Amino acid sequence: MNAETPAQAMNAFQDVTRSLSQLHLEHLAEPLAAAINSYIATHQRQLRALARPEPLTEAEEAALEAVGVRVRTDAPDLSPLAGVATRLAAIHSGSIPLKAAAARLGVNPSRLRQRIAARTLYALHRPGDRGWVIPAFQFNGETELAGFASVLPAIRADIHPVELERFLMLPQPDLEDASGAAMCPYDWLAEARDPVALREMAAEI
Repeated sequence: MNAETPAQAMNAFQDVTRSLSQLHLEHLAEPLAAAINSYIATHQRQLRALARPEPLTEAEEAALEAVGVRVRTDAPDLSPLAGVATRLAAIHSGSIPLKAAAARLGVNPSRLRQRIAARTLYALHRPGDRGWVIPAFQFNGETELAGFASVLPAIRADIHPVELERFLMLPQPDLEDASGAAMCPYDWLAEARDPVALREMAAEI
């Protein structure tokens, strides 16, 4: 299994920052770095196996593949990790600071902190643990996504933000519109449809 040298790793990171600069997205550099660190911290036991000289066991390969890293070739494909980290950076970048979210909803920030603790509002810590931000996928324009507060408690508390966003945005065959087409949970709630069926689905992710 091949391993990158420190110089190669640094060059790869510089390539990313150059790409962000070319797109005038320099503001994503910090949340992207924080997202990568968060992902690695969460999956460090599985990812540490990539540096081992001896072959991986089947259980280790299965654990790595479960977090999106394919390891059945000589050089592991880490692009899924980069994809998750990039998506997480975008979620952080588009999130709303707690005070701004409170103002949008017409309540005090303390009320939102209560809801975060009660798991009727999903929040992330800012990079460096500098307070809370509220991911934008909980809003429908300037208002809160109808029914999501009753769905969130059914979702496991340790769900990854990217996994939660994916659940909300991917069409589900059990959610149909009037024509029988599959709807994504976000659109289902945005149309003020009954969240009961969605709670049952959410409990299984």
